[in-house]
Amino acid sequence: MLNPPDRIKLKAALISTLITLFLALLKFIGAVTTSSQALLADALHSFTDSLSSMFVAFGIFLSTRKSKRFPYGLYKVENLVSLVVSLLVMGAGMEIAFHAVSHPSNVHNRNTGLLITALSITVSVLLGIYKIHISRRTNSPSLKADGYHSISDALSSVVVFLGILLYRFFPAAERIAGVIVAAILIFAGFDILKQSLLVLLDAQLNEEYISKIMNVLRNYRGIRIDFIRGRSSGSHYFIEIGVSMGERSLKRAHEITEEMERKIKEAIPQVEEVVIHYEPLKKDHVTYAIPLLNGRPTTHIGKSDAFLICEEHQNSLKRCRKVENPARRLQSGRGAAAVKKLIDEDVDVILLPEVAERGMIQIIKEFFEVRVDPEKIKKMVG
Repeated sequence: MLNPPDRIKLKAALISTLITLFLALLKFIGAVTTSSQALLADALHSFTDSLSSMFVAFGIFLSTRKSKRFPYGLYKVENLVSLVVSLLVMGAGMEIAFHAVSHPSNVHNRNTGLLITALSITVSVLLGIYKIHISRRTNSPSLKADGYHSISDALSSVVVFLGILLYRFFPAAERIAGVIVAAILIFAGFDILKQSLLVLLDAQLNEEYISKIMNVLRNYRGIRIDFIRGRSSGSHYFIEIGVSMGERSLKRAHEITEEMERKIKEAIPQVEEVVIHYEPLKKDHVTYAIPLLNGRPTTHIGKSDAFLICEEHQNSLKRCRKVENPARRLQSGRGAAAVKKLIDEDVDVILLPEVAERGMIQIIKEFFEVRVDPEKIKKMVG
């Protein structure tokens, strides 16, 4: 089922398809009536515009079509069709350019041609403004791009208009206009071909989107970006990111990555899926903490009066220091205060002299590795 914004986008894309098909038909009739090569090229250009709008509608419709066999959707059908159309468009553009160069102009019924091109310019601009307006309401980048495409395509009709207008004084103007529009058509077809191949071959995301993702991730302290990979499928994107983070709580790390995914989708609305793999930041040493009560190792972390913090580099102790436990003065919340202190000291492992009772130790294990190692404690405490 399409949600309300998608229904609005689909409606706009379908309206665009019908209007551009109408313009293509009108220009084709005008080309036959006036024998204008430029108008024939512009008719084909409008036909490609209708296909572009149809692909936008097709992509919106396909976004709801997933199955066990196609878990990533059928978005690439859009690119397969675009690939075939691009070849047809380039072939037609070359044919029109050749015909415009090799055949003399014989334009008649100029007023009909001028009227049709003037109507086409007006409708294309209004249609572009309409699609841009709908794209802002629905946050649709593909519809926005299609809107600007319609406005820019009005320029080719301006070229045709000038070619037919100047034909009376300079007959070659109409042929030149035909070659210009045919060239626009060939380049447009080549661009469609290139984009389709890049998507079908799972090319990496462009630098603009990589930059947007980097800007989102830079807002999070204590993380290192290991890699960013992404691919297109139709007008949608699938992104995979690897990060290393200093967050000790697996629950909190999961919450952070979920927030990252949401922020990336807000920055790039056409992103369909973001997968973030996270690993703990690797250190060149291990920091141990031994809870002490009256100078002796204890299992009561919250009640301990101090921690012995020791750093081990390649199985060799480099430094040990005693720090006060600020939680011991509290009547409640001692465990949380102790955890915060140990996190501030960048502790990796808590060493206990014996197995601790259940309860607080389960919370501690969310943030630190807990080991029972009397021998190692004896070496450190002395």
